Amino acid sequence: MRDKQLRKARRGNSELEWSKYKRMKNRVNNLVKSNKNSYYRELLRKNSNNPRNFWKTIKEIYPSNKCKESRISINIDNEQITDKSMICRSFSNFFHNVTNELKNKSFPLTNFIWKF
Repeated sequence: MRDKQLRKARRGNSELEWSKYKRMKNRVNNLVKSNKNSYYRELLRKNSNNPRNFWKTIKEIYPSNKCKESRISINIDNEQITDKSMICRSFSNFFHNVTNELKNKSFPLTNFIWKF
């Protein structure tokens, strides 16, 4: 039904048809969400006495993203770096240099703090 309304809206390209489609799409999405919630709530209720099935259901609802690995890259001196150890070293060097600059700029009475 929703797809039929989408085809109508695309063919007619009128504001009224698009409005009808959007309302129908929202109604369908809300029904899907509501039914999913009911399904999982009932499944959790049924499995509440069985830890294995309970956690299996939890993992189904909230899957982990173990297999996804984000590609981190930074730009240093116009060079794109993706190696994790080099990125680590770069951050370490940066913050080390910042602290040294702060030490050098601080007034002489506080220099004794940095000696330790």
